[in-house]
Amino acid sequence: MTQTHTWDPLRRPELGPLDRISNLICREEWRDQDLLTSVRGGPTLLIASDYGGAHRRFAYETLSFLVVDLAFIWLWDEFRRRIRKRLLRDGRRIAFKSLTERHSASAVIPFLRASNTIPGLLITFCVSKNRTDLLSQPFPTEEQSVLELGDWERKSCARLTRISALGAMIVACMSAPNQNLLWFTD
Repeated sequence: MTQTHTWDPLRRPELGPLDRISNLICREEWRDQDLLTSVRGGPTLLIASDYGGAHRRFAYETLSFLVVDLAFIWLWDEFRRRIRKRLLRDGRRIAFKSLTERHSASAVIPFLRASNTIPGLLITFCVSKNRTDLLSQPFPTEEQSVLELGDWERKSCARLTRISALGAMIVACMSAPNQNLLWFTD
C-alpha cells in the first residue's frame, strides 16, 4: 500500500531557506504520518494569518498561518455559533487583552475545544530579527518597481515579502490543483 502525504515539498533548491523549511516539514510528516491533515478535498482553501513580535523589545517575530479546507469547517462554525449564543450573548469579542474579563475568560476553553474540530494546519514560524534577511526580498529600486511604493518603509516591505513567501510556500505544498484561495490577514 502506498502511503500518501499531505505536505508536497517544494523541490526548489533555488528558493534557499524556503526549500529547506519545506523539506523539514516533509521529513517531520514522514516521522509522524498523522502530523498533518489534508486540506485538498474541497474547492476552496482558506488561510487566516496573524503576526507578532513587531515591537523592538522582542528578539523574534512570529508569523502564524491557519490553513483549512473551507468545505469542512461547518462543524466548527456550528460550535462557534452555539458558544457565542450561550456565553457571549451581547456580541462581545474575545481579545487576548480582555481575557481577564469574566465573560471572555469563560468562553476561552469552549472556543479552544471547538477549534480542535477544524481540519487543517496551524503553523507558526519564529524568525530571529537578526536573520530576517533570509526570508525577505530586497527593497526594490525605482527602476525595478512596477508599483509606486510611496512611503513604505524598507522594514514593512521586507516583512510583507516574508509573509508572502511563507504563505506561498504553504499554499504550494498543501493545495490541490485548481483549488481557490481565500486569504485573510492582519
